[in-house]
Amino acid sequence: MKPIRSRHAPLLALSVVPVLLTAGCATAVHPGPTRADAAEVPAAAAFTSSPLRNRIRVHLEADVATVWALVGDHTRLPEYSAGLERVEASATGDERICHFRPAAPDEGSSSLREEVRWYAAGTGYATSAEEPNAFGITGDLTLVLVQPTAGGTAFTWEQHYDAEDLPAMKTAFDQALSDIAEQLVGRFGGRITERFVEGA
Repeated sequence: MKPIRSRHAPLLALSVVPVLLTAGCATAVHPGPTRADAAEVPAAAAFTSSPLRNRIRVHLEADVATVWALVGDHTRLPEYSAGLERVEASATGDERICHFRPAAPDEGSSSLREEVRWYAAGTGYATSAEEPNAFGITGDLTLVLVQPTAGGTAFTWEQHYDAEDLPAMKTAFDQALSDIAEQLVGRFGGRITERFVEGA
């Protein structure tokens, strides 16, 4: 498997949003997104059996409404993820397509289709990458959450998946999520409070 460049990992989201578009790719079939006004957060196990591989937690010095206005809008993901060129969100809100910047001048761009599995305004969302995909990930789940804290907002991004090259993917996601966290801190102020990599 070709080494995965860290700038491509964030939107395996970004966790995270529909597939490295190749003609004839099969679309994973999932129920439509569960939309909720309540702050109840579903367990990752409701969507995938893959373990938690990466997680970043950040304290941001802005209120939840301000943070959510950015991170709750899929199309604004490129504003805080260096590897993304643009993100398209479906009119129904049940999927997004992330278009990545070329990793090198002589390489073409790539895309990832993700299905929105759960969305609660002001609380969070969950997405899953279409299979098969060029990153070689399966059982993928991105879970993004915002919660009010004293003096700001706790932002969390969790990544569950299996992969053909698990060590390389863990490293790629770690670097990509760190980039996202650093950009959010640069925008709102704050600090990274957790940087988890399974087995590290």
